[in-house]
Amino acid sequence: MSDKIERAYSWDDEVEIVENEYTYNLMPAGTIVDFEVVEINKKHNKKWNCPMMEAKLKCTNPDCGVTNVYETISLHSKAQYFINRFFAAINLVGEGKNFGRLVEEAIGRRGRAKLKVDSWESNKTDADGKPIVYYTNKIDQFLKAEGGNVPAAAVEDEDIF
Repeated sequence: MSDKIERAYSWDDEVEIVENEYTYNLMPAGTIVDFEVVEINKKHNKKWNCPMMEAKLKCTNPDCGVTNVYETISLHSKAQYFINRFFAAINLVGEGKNFGRLVEEAIGRRGRAKLKVDSWESNKTDADGKPIVYYTNKIDQFLKAEGGNVPAAAVEDEDIF
């Protein structure tokens, strides 16, 4: 928890230099990570008009460090494969349970995944007038869970969904 006091500045306040606490660690595409489900927020997918989970996953890799990945999973039949792979990766069987209960049980669970790099163009421009491009990690594939806690071991092709 931060011990900083939030406040508005005045025109007479001096500028203070602080380190950016919110730096983002972009991992290379194809990186295999161990992840922990930190939180899941219930949202709505307007395109498919259905509920959607926004999962915050704390991802770690011994060579690349730690980063947070925000993954959205729509609760729609079109996304059934991705839904199944998410819950299988954290070794959580969903049959006979509703989504609300599964979301509660998912918090704190661990799994493994393969990352990809996603990019998008901002409506902001750089000094040369070119659009600024942002990069972020997303889940490429959730990997099969082996038991309750998934170890960080080398992944073989048959381990990938």
